[in-house]
Amino acid sequence: WNFEAVTGTGDRPDHEVHFYVEKNVNPSKYQKIYMPFIDYFSNKNNELWNCTPVIVEGRTLAVVNKTEFSSDGVYQSKALSVAFSKVNEESFPIENDQAEFIEKFFKLINGERSLRDIYNLAFENDIKLTEDEFIELFHALSIFYYLICFQEVESD
Repeated sequence: WNFEAVTGTGDRPDHEVHFYVEKNVNPSKYQKIYMPFIDYFSNKNNELWNCTPVIVEGRTLAVVNKTEFSSDGVYQSKALSVAFSKVNEESFPIENDQAEFIEKFFKLINGERSLRDIYNLAFENDIKLTEDEFIELFHALSIFYYLICFQEVESD
């Protein structure tokens, strides 16, 4: 670079000094949540299968049987209720087969079983998902909805 051609005050020393600073930080809790998925989906390793999922503290997932009484009659329905906190809850209607799936699936998550154990038990309980579909479901439940976390992350 020739600064002398641009301005008369563009004198430069022959050598510049550069400083580089790096800070070594421990990964955050949120990085620890999604890193096993990144490793799995990038085919680095299958350690994700050894992780033990737990329901995130403060979260509640409920299948609710509803009986609605109105001037048109009495109606039976089911709803999925997700409580994100004591004051923030969302509920939406679901079909009977969806309710059955949710009940079977979430009963398997007990804080003691690994993902591999849950997958094998789910398959025995007629929850027929491929391994990748199963991992994608856990990815959504942990990353997008933060309903499930891994015991290994929660204990750090």
